[in-house]
Amino acid sequence: MDEGQHAIVDAAAARADRSTPAPHLMGPGYRAATLGIVGLVSLIAYEAIGNATVMPQVAAELDGIAWYGFAFGGPLAASIVGMVASGRWADERSPLRSVGVGGACFITGLLIASAAPSMAWLLGGRLVTGLGSGMLAVALYALVGRVYPATLHARIFAAFSAAWVLPSLIAPGLSGTLAQVLGWRWAMLLVAVLTLPVLMLIRPIRLEPMAGAAVANAAGRDHRSLWALLAAAGALGMHAIGQGHGHGGTGPAVPAGAGALLLAAATLALLASAQRLLPRGTLTARPGLPAAIALSGLSQGAFFAAEAFIPLLLHRQRGIPLSIAGLALTAGALSWSMGAMYRARVHTRVSATQLLRRGLSMLAGGIAVSMLVIAPDVPFWIAPLGWAVAGGGMGLISPTLSILTLAMAAPGQQGRTGASLRLSAAMTTTSALALSGAAFAVLIPTSARAAFAVCLGIAALLAVCGACIAGRAEAAAET
Repeated sequence: MDEGQHAIVDAAAARADRSTPAPHLMGPGYRAATLGIVGLVSLIAYEAIGNATVMPQVAAELDGIAWYGFAFGGPLAASIVGMVASGRWADERSPLRSVGVGGACFITGLLIASAAPSMAWLLGGRLVTGLGSGMLAVALYALVGRVYPATLHARIFAAFSAAWVLPSLIAPGLSGTLAQVLGWRWAMLLVAVLTLPVLMLIRPIRLEPMAGAAVANAAGRDHRSLWALLAAAGALGMHAIGQGHGHGGTGPAVPAGAGALLLAAATLALLASAQRLLPRGTLTARPGLPAAIALSGLSQGAFFAAEAFIPLLLHRQRGIPLSIAGLALTAGALSWSMGAMYRARVHTRVSATQLLRRGLSMLAGGIAVSMLVIAPDVPFWIAPLGWAVAGGGMGLISPTLSILTLAMAAPGQQGRTGASLRLSAAMTTTSALALSGAAFAVLIPTSARAAFAVCLGIAALLAVCGACIAGRAEAAAET
């Protein structure tokens, strides 16, 4: 918030009667914003959980099992471009513009994917959806900074997590049933149909115009958009090279040496872009904001890289129907929400460092427990149990990092800070999925157990790394 906005807020406070009740998320001036923002988060959650549930069937019908990791990592790579563009628009103009464009891309991508005649078309639609979801994620974060006072930040971020509750309850069963009865295309089409009316709820929101900080941002434009494109290209290159030559891969014939060089170039492009797009010191987890941004990547990279393979593991290896296999995702989403509610209750009594360490330890342990179902004699319900532990850990981690980073964001930089938080998550997750997807494509023809063990092991390792640096994020910030 810049000086002009501070003046507006101070003047309003001076005129307010002292008997005015404390602000509330559903109180006057916040109701429309809360309904629209939470509604969009719910639909993004439904899309994520529902598509993760039906993706094993999609990959089987479109003969694209080798590209399974790309189906999840590709949208994250595309979201990098959307996040950078959305962060700039949010700070220089209005996050409402990002919501409109991002919502249009989100719907268009779902329509393309639902009508896809081949895996290539499906992946193309997923890329467009990822572009839109990336824009929406940053825009909604920036709206929080522009609409709500600091006293409501913990509650609205808890509401973000709570918005996953209903989708986590109905998405696996509904999407799995739709896929089995009508086909997986209807599961994707349903989300597209529901998104448009929710977008309309945000239209009435009116924001005060940005002043000095926005002008300074516009005057100091850099080449972030170009670096975002390079990052997306690098991430997509990692997926294409790593997964295009595995079991069923359709990539062109490239000598092993040339493939290794191309993979190294793609990786370097992603790292160089991360150096430019993220706050200085993020890659080395420098104490303060850089460490918080790095932890966002490690935690969400661990969670979502593992989540992509949980339904496939249960469906392909254990023969569990999609509607039942998706219950593991339900368990994780519900426990995420419960963890976030617990975090909101104890945030004044427990330090951010303690919450982050607990959460990351739960995340690593939950992934390890879920891996046990690779063994055929382990009951399949162990996977939902372990995933519930992992989700509870994320419920502690995610809102803690959101509050820390928003507190450390410079005036007028909420959009850019929100973009950095999600860029780190997207880059780490898509890289983890590229690595695990490549290993999966190579190992699945000879040993399915080894393939799943390596994929989930990579995710668990990210969580362990996060636990080791959790104490650095709280530096220079107050919870």
